[in-house]
Amino acid sequence: IYIATGDDDAGDTSSVGVLKSIDGGLTWNATGLNIANSPSSMNDIYISSTNPNTLWVATNNGVFITTDGGTNWSNANNTAGLTIKDIKIKPGNTNTIYAVTPNAFYVSNNGGTSFSLSGSGLPASSSRLVLEVTPANPNAVFVLSADNSYEFQGLYKSTNSGSSFTAQSTKSTI
Repeated sequence: IYIATGDDDAGDTSSVGVLKSIDGGLTWNATGLNIANSPSSMNDIYISSTNPNTLWVATNNGVFITTDGGTNWSNANNTAGLTIKDIKIKPGNTNTIYAVTPNAFYVSNNGGTSFSLSGSGLPASSSRLVLEVTPANPNAVFVLSADNSYEFQGLYKSTNSGSSFTAQSTKSTI
């Protein structure tokens, strides 16, 4: 079991890194992403469905990846410094990873080694983006956007793995 520590939203509790349990949660040990080198907040953690030693963590300093069960971690070279609030793995394809900052959408097509800005059609004035995917349609990506007042701004859908989005609803009564 792995856990990304800290408060991912309100900043009440700083992260002490990723912890790992090999006995069903009875005891926990620090991984290579620990209090000595950890970003101050972590938002999501995913384990590869094809390799249990590969994990991705969304943090306030980019997307971190390990391929050796948490011993060594690296930051995707072009997400360092970005506050990544949400990540999702494309169903059936662990090479494609989606990530969002509060106002931008990124895609990795190489398992998280690097990310590219993507997502045309999303509002430029977002202050919070949240994303979701579905195994029912692996090419679909859904993004919920909030404006600068954190009010509902829109629900957007991509049918081409995040290349472009179309508004599904921009009414607050959704």
